[in-house]
Amino acid sequence: MVSGSPRIHMYRCFQLKLGSIPVFAQEAYSNYEEAVSQTIRKIRERVTNKIIKGDTIDATLLQNNWFPGVKADIFISHSHLDSDKAHNLSVWLYDTFGLVSFIDEDIWGYADDLLRQIDDDYCFVESRHVYDYRLRNLSTTHVHAMLSNALIQMIDQTECLFFLHSKNSIKTTDTAQNAIQKKTESPWLYLELMMSQIIRQRVPDRHPHMKMARIQNQKIPPFQYDVDLSQLPVIMDGGLEFWEIEHKKQFFQPHPLDTLYEITDKRR
Repeated sequence: MVSGSPRIHMYRCFQLKLGSIPVFAQEAYSNYEEAVSQTIRKIRERVTNKIIKGDTIDATLLQNNWFPGVKADIFISHSHLDSDKAHNLSVWLYDTFGLVSFIDEDIWGYADDLLRQIDDDYCFVESRHVYDYRLRNLSTTHVHAMLSNALIQMIDQTECLFFLHSKNSIKTTDTAQNAIQKKTESPWLYLELMMSQIIRQRVPDRHPHMKMARIQNQKIPPFQYDVDLSQLPVIMDGGLEFWEIEHKKQFFQPHPLDTLYEITDKRR
């Protein structure tokens, strides 16, 4: 988090249509990873046997251990196929502005690892060497509910959501009426985009008088969800560099996100 920043809440959302993001030198990566490690050093200890062994599972403690809330300025919503691009963006944001990004797999790892641990302990039928379908459905429901809740909390607790719009995250189709539909095959992107529309949006504390802005291999056919991206201003190629240039022009240095808001508001 930027030094001296007050507590932040979700305020604005953007879709980034970027062809590429610069690959950074090792020094920039090291600086970013050190900043992130200070936040998540204890998180990677993961779940102890005390939590998931015994007659009951402490689900609240399990979620807090596996999907803890962390301090971040920007939530980067992206397809897992764009992980490298998301990571490069997070390094650029930190190296350029000192802004900390939240990328779920960097901070939390993968929910499937937790699910496998629970399933191996409770859902595997030794006599038949298979997982019990009914029990697997139950364990998946619980883990996905924890992950969904944690994602919603993180979106609410970061000031901005950046959605990486790419061919991996959004499928575009033409209807019989020649209307263009945008769909995603990821239930998690669907959740994050829906939350960007309905979650409470609050003006940053540093400007209490600001007006609120408008608000792998597949074994089954992909699920597709209709998504509405109209409420997300677009940042195209060159937009990040323009943001940096405009910010450096300011005589009295504002918060870097305020510079971004001003630029995008002028283009509406």
